[in-house]
Amino acid sequence: MTIGLVTDSGSDLPWDFAKKNNVKIACLYMYVHDEELKEDENFDRAAYYKLFEDEKAFLHIPKLNLYSFVPKTSQPNPKDYT
Repeated sequence: MTIGLVTDSGSDLPWDFAKKNNVKIACLYMYVHDEELKEDENFDRAAYYKLFEDEKAFLHIPKLNLYSFVPKTSQPNPKDYT
């Protein structure tokens, strides 16, 4: 029997550490402006947080629908565990 260690990308385990220690990371998904973002090793956190800063510039406009900006999350797909 083979035993492995699996976590999801919400654990913030460094990708290089995971690879070195044979830990599988299942990626979480986020949806911003109806765009799917996969939190994998290429995920640009700085660009993601910049989205929040850019949206703040529009908060003073009345009746602006920022609902589409509210990030939504989703669990990893079963295929992400293989």
